[in-house]
Amino acid sequence: MMIKKGVVLCLLIAMLSLVFFGCGNTVKQNSVVKVMSYNLWGNLEIESIQNTTDTVDVAPQNRIAGVCDMLNGESIDVVGLQEVNNGWYELIKDALLDTYEHIDAVKKDGVGWMILYRKDKFELVDNGQFWLATDAPGTETEDWGTNMARTCIWALLKVKETGDCFLFLNTHLDTATELCRINQAEVVADQIFELRQLFKTYYDIENCPTVLVGDMNSSSGTTPYNILTKDLKDSRTNSTGKTLDNMFYSTSPGLNYVAEGSDYIANGFVIDHILVTDNVTVLNYDMIHTSTNLCPYGAYLSDHNAVEAEISFSNS
Repeated sequence: MMIKKGVVLCLLIAMLSLVFFGCGNTVKQNSVVKVMSYNLWGNLEIESIQNTTDTVDVAPQNRIAGVCDMLNGESIDVVGLQEVNNGWYELIKDALLDTYEHIDAVKKDGVGWMILYRKDKFELVDNGQFWLATDAPGTETEDWGTNMARTCIWALLKVKETGDCFLFLNTHLDTATELCRINQAEVVADQIFELRQLFKTYYDIENCPTVLVGDMNSSSGTTPYNILTKDLKDSRTNSTGKTLDNMFYSTSPGLNYVAEGSDYIANGFVIDHILVTDNVTVLNYDMIHTSTNLCPYGAYLSDHNAVEAEISFSNS
């Protein structure tokens, strides 16, 4: 009887070991990724700084080191960059491509968009772009009175550690008119739906987790913003951890001298967004004051501030 009890006990221990430690039955951990949206500001000129008589040379070569320090200092995994023009493109490739792979789109006039993703963390599954035009994905076309042809670039990325895939998109809506931005937002929303359907068919990814970033030139409550957030949620207002109140910061304040943090412009002008699908959990949301002299990574890196979010998702 003692031997039989021992055998039974050993079998029980073995079964429990299989459940908790073996044969793929361990609980799968969600992927955690830190994303950013940043308008680099393609300006080349000497610019005046608000709240002072000072000026600053904002040529890209004077700002690239600070941008690199910010991406490294904030531990950014994927970033969508806008206004990658006037010398930015080659500087970014030279400075960052040891760490990041890139996807880009450059128009005939040199204006560009870029997605950077960490090569040690992600595998590129698919990528592409679509123009914000009536024939999207189409060609480089100026529709609805836009002041320039605009595009949206995207990447389907796989997290190497977990095998989870997610769609990351980066765009920059027009400044011309509200009607133009409304039409462009509708194109973006429609194309996201189409892409997610394609990924279900070709890659067997059901309800693909999706992140849309960009300078939308549209604050919360506007029609373009409402179109984009019909099927996506704002990471700022849906963060389960750190976040910022809409009326206490601005993402596009222009260059500003401030004596201390309490002097930051806080007019609620939030036009740079990180929007995600419902199956993405936003753990934290924050903004880096890159438009001021107090930016920890270098003064006056852009006329925009960078926005970032730490997110979690799974394909299971």
